[in-house]
Amino acid sequence: MAANPTLYCPIRGQLKIKVKTKDGLKFSEEKRRIDCIRHLLDKGYHPSRFKIESTLIRFGHGGRNSFRTDVVVFDIAANIADMLSLEDQREHILIIAEIKRDNKDAAKAKETQVKPALGFLPNLRAVAIYWDDIEQRIFYRKVKGVRQQIVEAPITYLPRHGEGITITKLRYNDLETSPDLLEIFKKIEDEIHPF
Repeated sequence: MAANPTLYCPIRGQLKIKVKTKDGLKFSEEKRRIDCIRHLLDKGYHPSRFKIESTLIRFGHGGRNSFRTDVVVFDIAANIADMLSLEDQREHILIIAEIKRDNKDAAKAKETQVKPALGFLPNLRAVAIYWDDIEQRIFYRKVKGVRQQIVEAPITYLPRHGEGITITKLRYNDLETSPDLLEIFKKIEDEIHPF
């Protein structure tokens, strides 16, 4: 039987959670969350701005019901954001992410968790991420006139820290001038297999 080591998170350090589920056949949701965190760190988001398992908004009598998200990235340090009210925290959110272990309920999670969570954020440049074993997608808002629309796109369009989303069609000239061929190949893969 193969070993099932515990996970190391670049934000929280060593965890007591195993890489695979109890049956040893599938990766755990926590492993998927760490994959997402590493992707965000690679895009230049600072570790001090991450918060894991965060309450986005409270509903109901006395705030008993809450809308939670798996990962949040702020435009300020997370320890400073923790001193703010939830409403003020939402003002500083750049990215929210919903992580799932597998893809079986992806459509439902996107409609009932990811899109509504993005709608709670006042910053129109904020993005949401859906991440599972098969799909890694971003959601952003596009404003047309007096209406906004939530748009789904491949994770390769997630902007680097400090940049905005720019989605352009891939052209032949991009292959000759791009310094990042790996990024180009990811975009080609997303064009061929969008979901």
